Amino acid sequence: MDKESILHQAQRPPWTKPVHADVAEQIAYLPRLTPRQRQVLYGVARGLTNQQIADRLGIAHTTVKWHLGTLMAKFAVSNRTELAYVAVKCGLA
Repeated sequence: MDKESILHQAQRPPWTKPVHADVAEQIAYLPRLTPRQRQVLYGVARGLTNQQIADRLGIAHTTVKWHLGTLMAKFAVSNRTELAYVAVKCGLA
């Protein structure tokens, strides 16, 4: 293991898994999402902003933010970029 990857792992909060770890496990989790969570995740995978997702789904911007927080917790990622990566790996884009 090189020095850079060791430093990267040290900066990751202990409760998160590496985003690229087990895509099969992440794909298997998709059926457990609510329909609305799947819609929001699809919007993230397509590169839409929170406001664009809200407009397309007819919900408030703050509701989208709430769903994103829930999705990030469920997929054990710490930001929107990692969530988008997971969504793309799960075939949503």
